[in-house]
Amino acid sequence: MSAKRLITDLPTELRQKIFAEYFKVQGGYAYDVESDKLRNAADSTLIDLALMYTCRSIANDCKQLPLTVNTVHFSTVYLEDWRNLAACFNAAATYYRVLQENILLHLARLITPEMYQQIEEEFPTFQSKFEETRREHIRFWHNGEDPHPAIALPDTKASDDVQYPSCGFVKEFFEENISRPCESPLAYRGFAYIDQNRWKYRRSQDASIGRMPHLEVWDFYDNKWDDSASGEVHRCSPRLLALIADHSPKEFANRVYLHLPHWRETYPAETFLDMKLGLEWWAMPSGTELSIFLDRLGAPDYLWRRPNMWSYDHLKFVNDLTNAVGSPFSYGQFQNPPVDFEIRVREKCRFSAAAAAIRFIKLLPDHQRKQLRTISLYEDLPAVNLPSLHGQGLVPLLKENTKLKVQRRVSVVDCIMNLYPTIYYTDHYLLRGQSDHYINGSFAPSLSCWLLDTLSVANAGTPSDSFSLLLDSGPDADICTEAFEQIIHGCFARARAWKHGLETGTITHESNEAIRCLTRRFACASELGFEEAVMQLVNQSSPVLRCNFNPGFHHDHQQILDNVRDKCFEEGYDAFKYWFKYFFKENVLGRVNLPDHFRYVERMSRVYEIQSGDQYLESQGRELSHVRTVEEMLKHRKERERQERAARGYIY
Repeated sequence: MSAKRLITDLPTELRQKIFAEYFKVQGGYAYDVESDKLRNAADSTLIDLALMYTCRSIANDCKQLPLTVNTVHFSTVYLEDWRNLAACFNAAATYYRVLQENILLHLARLITPEMYQQIEEEFPTFQSKFEETRREHIRFWHNGEDPHPAIALPDTKASDDVQYPSCGFVKEFFEENISRPCESPLAYRGFAYIDQNRWKYRRSQDASIGRMPHLEVWDFYDNKWDDSASGEVHRCSPRLLALIADHSPKEFANRVYLHLPHWRETYPAETFLDMKLGLEWWAMPSGTELSIFLDRLGAPDYLWRRPNMWSYDHLKFVNDLTNAVGSPFSYGQFQNPPVDFEIRVREKCRFSAAAAAIRFIKLLPDHQRKQLRTISLYEDLPAVNLPSLHGQGLVPLLKENTKLKVQRRVSVVDCIMNLYPTIYYTDHYLLRGQSDHYINGSFAPSLSCWLLDTLSVANAGTPSDSFSLLLDSGPDADICTEAFEQIIHGCFARARAWKHGLETGTITHESNEAIRCLTRRFACASELGFEEAVMQLVNQSSPVLRCNFNPGFHHDHQQILDNVRDKCFEEGYDAFKYWFKYFFKENVLGRVNLPDHFRYVERMSRVYEIQSGDQYLESQGRELSHVRTVEEMLKHRKERERQERAARGYIY
C-alpha cells in the first residue's frame, strides 16, 4: 500500500499555484466602510482564511497570497456619522488654501529668482501661471479706498512692487462660508462643493472696460480666485511660501497675523506652514485632528452642526416658521420644525476612493502593504477636497511597493461635469426645474484637472505603468462623446482661432483690457499639456489615460476663421466685434443639453438625503393614513403650482 501524499509534500511551485487558486475569489476584495475591513467584492461576505490556520507550513506558504492574488477595490465612502467630518474638513481645507495662496500673492514681491529655480524642475510652468494670477489679483482686489486697479494699473507687470494692507476677498470668503452660516441656518450654502467653487473677485460698479459694458460682466465672470485648470499651483504654493518664510520671516509673520490675529500671543507664524501636515488633500482626519485645525483657523465651534442641518424651500418655509415661532428661530426649531413642509434635503459628503485606499493601506503592517499587487479605485460620486489631486497621496506607496499597480476610474458624468446643484438650489432643481439643464464650459477646466493631475502622479518618479486613469461614461457614452465634441474640442479650436487672429492682426481693439478679457475665456484651453492629454485619449496612445467612450476628434480652427471672415463681410463687423457678439454676448461657447432623467429624485438621492414632510412626521411617531413619498410630494407640488399659475392667467 502506497504512502498517503500530503499537499505539503508537493513541490513549492505547485503548492503555490494550488493555494493561489484557493485564495483567489471572483471580483477580488472590496473595502467595506461600515466595518472598516475588506470583504469579498462579489457578495460582501467575510474573507475565508481558514486554510491558513491548518498548520504552520501552510500558513507560511499562504501568508502573502490573499492580497497578492486579489484586486482590492475602493469606491467613494459615505457614512452618516462622517457627514459633518467630511463637510467641515472640506470647508476648513478650502479656507486654508484661500489663506495660503492669498498670503503668497501678497508676498510675491519677495520671491527671488533662486526660489523659482528651486521649484522649476518639478513645477516648470508655475512661474508663468503665478505671475498671471498675481496680475489679475492686483487688478481685481479692491477695498473701496484705492483707485480701481483695472483702470489704474492696465500695464502693471507681475513683478511691480504693488502692496495692499489686506485683501477683502479673504474676509468675504470667511464671512460667507464660515461666519454667517454659524450665525443663521438660513445663510448655510453647503460645504460639499465649496472646494470646487470658482470664487469671483468683486469689481467696483463704476468701471467698464474699453467703453464696452458687456465686457465688464464677462471680466467679472472669468476672473476668479481659483481659475486653475490643474493642481500645479495648489501643489507648489506651500513649498514656495515656505521659501519666502525662511527668507523673509518678519514679512511672512506680519501677513499671517493680519489674517489670523488670534495667533499673535498663541502661535509662532511658522506654525501656519505646518498646521496642515497630516491633513493633506486626501486625508480622512479624526474629529480631534479636525477640531484643532478649525480652532487654529478661527472657525466657530458651531460650524460642526451645519452640515447635519436640513435645507427647505426657504421662502415659504421661513415665512411659516417665523409666523409660528417668531424670529430668530433656533437650530432645534429648524431641524424639528413645528410647521408643515413638503420636502427637505441635506448633503451626503463623501471621501474619495483614493482617500479611503490611502487611509486603509497606511493602517496595514509593512509586510502586508508590500503584498498588494492591484488596487482599483472607483470615483463614482463627488468627493471632498479636490479629489483630482488625491492620486498624489499614492506616490509614496507606489515607490515603496514597485509591484503595485493602481487603476483609478472616475465617472465623467457624476464627478467631472459638475451637474449636481448646491444644496441651496436643490429645492428649485427638484420642484421647479429652474436649474441649468445642460453641460457648460466648466466641464473643460474640470476635465483638465483630472487629466493633468493624473499625469503628475505618473511623472513623479513612480514605476512606469503603475498608475492609470479611466474616464468612465457609465450608461451615458453618447452624452460624454457629445460633451467632448462640442465643449472640449470646440474649446481648443476656438482658442487656436483666437490666437491666430491676434498673431495676424485681424483681431484688434483700442483697449488692451478688452483683448485680455476675451483671451481669458480660453485660458483652460491654453493650459500646457491639456490638449495633448485629450489627444492621447483620442489616439489611444497613452498607458496612463484611457476612456471607455468615443472622445471625439480634433477640430480644425480654420473653419472658425472662415466663419468669422464670412460673417464680418455679411454684417459689416470687424473681427473683434464679431468675436465679442458671437462668442461672448450670445455665449455660444458650446454646451450639451441633458435628458430629463438627470434631475430625477433617484439620481439626486445619491448626493443628497431627501425626506418628504410626511416621512418626517412618521419618524416623529405621527400616524398617517398615507405617507407620501418624495416623488408623490413633488408631483403634488407641481400640480398645485400649475393650477395656481392657470388661475392667474398663465398659459402653458
